[in-house]
Amino acid sequence: MKNRNLSRFVRFGAVAIFAFGGMFASIGCDKTTTTTAAASGGNSGVAGVVDLDKVADAVNWNAEINKDNETAKQELTRLVTSFANEVLDKVKQHKAELIKSAKLSTQQADDLNKDVNLDKLPLTKEQLQTLAIVLQNRQQYIQGADQYAGKLLQQRRVEILTSYRKATQPIVRQVAEAQGMTLVLLKNDAIFHNAASVDITDKVTDAVRANMPKITYPSMPTMQLPTINLGEAAPATAPAAAAPATRASAK
Repeated sequence: MKNRNLSRFVRFGAVAIFAFGGMFASIGCDKTTTTTAAASGGNSGVAGVVDLDKVADAVNWNAEINKDNETAKQELTRLVTSFANEVLDKVKQHKAELIKSAKLSTQQADDLNKDVNLDKLPLTKEQLQTLAIVLQNRQQYIQGADQYAGKLLQQRRVEILTSYRKATQPIVRQVAEAQGMTLVLLKNDAIFHNAASVDITDKVTDAVRANMPKITYPSMPTMQLPTINLGEAAPATAPAAAAPATRASAK
């Protein structure tokens, strides 16, 4: 019964993970024409183009991010499952007390545990109202934890991708300056065509490999889950900001 109920709710992992393709080009304030200007050259010079997703693939960053994301997902799944089991145990306890106080038959007790034919049970109006609140809160508590975990995972992913992009920006600037470029565009759907001569992706990749930057990773996620009280309205949960921890990215 517990596993069947859990399968209805613990689903955040299936919807919170997205492909990383295109993310390095979209993290930031300007998703279309994010630029890196060179320190010299004024308004003259040539505009360059860099594909940060290609860089990330070439230096194994995407694999590293996916591995970290999977670890975080597993930890959040464990926390949500543990919390959901606590909720279901309390619902089970409430039903056991109800079976005893209402002196339900074996069939009636079975119906109660399966949440069927509840309106046919010999329960008082007050008992039915309390049961309805308990069952409603069961769903709200578990779904709330599930959504909370999804937000934490999404938040963590964006923080990591932003850190990688910020770490790459000085390298892009150095490569651009060496090429006499005063503007660098991120390669994305907004660029219909560019000459190969202005694409500095390979040069940026080589520069990253030569001087692998340190990336700021958030600590593994934790969840501040509410105290379970099935007889009262289930409180809303909100993700707390994760404390960053710095380590070098894998080479």
